[in-house]
Amino acid sequence: MIDKSMKVSSATTRYIRIGPTKFERLLSKIRGQSYKEAMDVLKSTHEKVAAVIWKTVYSATSSAREKYKCKRESLLISEAFINNGPMLKRMRPRAKGRAAAIQKKFSHLTIRVSVLPELSKQEQKIEPSILVRKEVPNEQTIENTQLILLNGNDGKKEEQYFQDFFNMHYIPEITKIIRKRESVSAST
Repeated sequence: MIDKSMKVSSATTRYIRIGPTKFERLLSKIRGQSYKEAMDVLKSTHEKVAAVIWKTVYSATSSAREKYKCKRESLLISEAFINNGPMLKRMRPRAKGRAAAIQKKFSHLTIRVSVLPELSKQEQKIEPSILVRKEVPNEQTIENTQLILLNGNDGKKEEQYFQDFFNMHYIPEITKIIRKRESVSAST
């Protein structure tokens, strides 16, 4: 549920000629996600409903940007739901002169986007641990991997921290392997 003090913007697309059950699987993936994560999910999905949801999310975020003068990165999809629209009833001829009903369903899509509160400078310094994938060089293969948990980053940017980590761990081990291979190939 949305708190009354939160900054919320919404967009609704009505009379979509797709049944509501087809939307629910994709809506459950983007509900509660940030704008960027939701757009990544929608861009990687090759379904007809993804395009409709993308347009509605984009409309809601554009509305929030105009209304609250915020960046798209600070937006969160707080609610995403689909409602039944009107239904067109048609008949299909069947055997022995009978008729079967066909229901052509419509949907109404609503997306609500909320603005994340800004963190203070002190809260921004406290970052969770960073999970980094490190390749452990081996004589046979360099593709063995393990995950190493690095605690804190001493105020450096993640990229710089990863670069320092790479220079400290990778380069000496890789040069050892290259020298070994060169010595083996030179001796043969």
